[in-house]
Amino acid sequence: PNPLMVLVCPDCQYPQENDQETFCPKCSRNTVYCWKKTDWKETQPIITNERLTIFGLAVMESWEEPYMKSLAQIVATRGVHCSPDSPKRILEVGFGMGISAGFIQSFAHVKEHVIIEANRHVFETIEQFSQSKNVQDGKKIVPLHGFWEEVVETLEKESFDGILFDIYPVTIDEYHVSYISPFFSWAFKLLKKGGVFSYYSGAATELPQNHRDFLTTTGFERIEFEICPVSPPSDCSYWNQNTFVCPIIIK
Repeated sequence: PNPLMVLVCPDCQYPQENDQETFCPKCSRNTVYCWKKTDWKETQPIITNERLTIFGLAVMESWEEPYMKSLAQIVATRGVHCSPDSPKRILEVGFGMGISAGFIQSFAHVKEHVIIEANRHVFETIEQFSQSKNVQDGKKIVPLHGFWEEVVETLEKESFDGILFDIYPVTIDEYHVSYISPFFSWAFKLLKKGGVFSYYSGAATELPQNHRDFLTTTGFERIEFEICPVSPPSDCSYWNQNTFVCPIIIK
């Protein structure tokens, strides 16, 4: 299939393999949703206090707050070879509802916060966020619009103390790699020695072995995780477990 074309069941969000399928093999619905990856940038999202929805799909929901807090705490404080209170430069890929960004900003030693966001309308909310009470005086927020593949080469290598990667899988290829991303190798390049990388794992109790293998191949030597309890509602379309794995990946 065209890697820039996604067909997704609007009921269970299962991706279709090609545009010839007329029903969802998972829930047997006979409708699919279709868009091009580039359309993701311009489509108008629906943003409420409870969720962020794009193309009718739940991209993020407010019940994820404990998980976002844990990931933010990891990238802001868990690096090595530097004082816990020394100034930190953090990269966040995927702004979403700004939940993790708010927690990152809660750490006084985070002095620069670079945020990559693909959807133009969500990107515009970063400006509102930067002027909110979440951001203290003297802190620098650098918003970058585009998919990470489009902007990552503009970033200085070995310049970040922490990196948080949490994007919605927009293509069939991204969906089927089980949250392993080519970005992992870029995280290694962009981190300072002793810097920490974390990401949305899509795992509930263990960091999958294929994640460990890929991270090791990328160059990371210290691969750990912790468990975060969560309470998704019964009607959540993308998570039905009461825990999330929080990766702690040290360069």
